[in-house]
Amino acid sequence: YASADDPTFTFTISGDKSSKYSAGMRVKLTQTTAKYFIITAVAYAAPNTTITVYGGTDYDLDNASISSPFYSGIKAPVGFPLDPLKWTVETKDTTLRTQSSPAQNTWYNQGSISIVIPIGIWNVSYHVVADVYDSDNVSEVSMRTTFSTANNSESDSDFTAWIYSYTTSTQGRQVIDTLYRTKTLNLNSKTTYYLNSKTSLSGMSHLRFDNDTSPAIIRAVCAYL
Repeated sequence: YASADDPTFTFTISGDKSSKYSAGMRVKLTQTTAKYFIITAVAYAAPNTTITVYGGTDYDLDNASISSPFYSGIKAPVGFPLDPLKWTVETKDTTLRTQSSPAQNTWYNQGSISIVIPIGIWNVSYHVVADVYDSDNVSEVSMRTTFSTANNSESDSDFTAWIYSYTTSTQGRQVIDTLYRTKTLNLNSKTTYYLNSKTSLSGMSHLRFDNDTSPAIIRAVCAYL
């Protein structure tokens, strides 16, 4: 046993084992009871190889002796749990989030919605019901959402979605739509991501996440499954 950064953990093996173990392999070991892990990183620095493992929702590596170690390079070794829900990190928010009188082109992290994604390769997605409204006589409304490494910016345009409405008439306008994005991330360190929103127009009355109607969900599924 070496360290813990729940839900990932590390243990060391004497010598250079970087050609024997690799990310994606399955591990079974015993600490009083049998535990299962997925290897997410392997690094050798003399005299030891450090193995980083992810225990999903069910398994923590304790600061205790390790016995009966097994490893496998196949997808489904006997006994290994393959339910994706066990190997998923998820944030769900069910509260209405409102940003009144948003400034033009300013990103907001409404409700401080975020998720911490561990080391490894992850299939990441978010969906949220976005709501933009202007009570004045306007011809267009606009709102963007993004999934970012900062709570006040857009760090990856692949994670940005957009709703927009335009008409030649002027009246109070509101648009509500579900926005969704997905991407595979390869992370070398534990990283916090934030669900942000902004408008590219001036004078909007509010930006909302209607999470009380339909929960906002951010989900990271271990890609090694």
